[in-house]
Amino acid sequence: MHVLARLGPMAKDALPALRPVARDSDLGNRAFALWAIASIGPEPKDVPLLVRALSDEHSIVRIQGARGLGGLGNLPNEAIAMLTNALQDKDEGVRKQVAAALTKLNPDGEAKVEMR
Repeated sequence: MHVLARLGPMAKDALPALRPVARDSDLGNRAFALWAIASIGPEPKDVPLLVRALSDEHSIVRIQGARGLGGLGNLPNEAIAMLTNALQDKDEGVRKQVAAALTKLNPDGEAKVEMR
């Protein structure tokens, strides 16, 4: 998964194999698969997977979920709402990644980022 992430968009054909791994019960598998998906460039069908990651108990998974969503462009309102809610995450790293994702999604908008 590390190599796929480093390859970035050239590894797009690996996305179908990474999706089930991103749902794995093992933290390492989930985190690395989501990192690879975000690095390769997620597809719109990955939105539910990435939104689900925002609710994971482990901050590294939440960070990768936000990173992936930020790389998508147009998101459904539900995904934007989940990202916005994640600005209140207990983990500073998650909050920073969520803020970066929201800024990428709306670079011309005024960011309303409140970090605790």
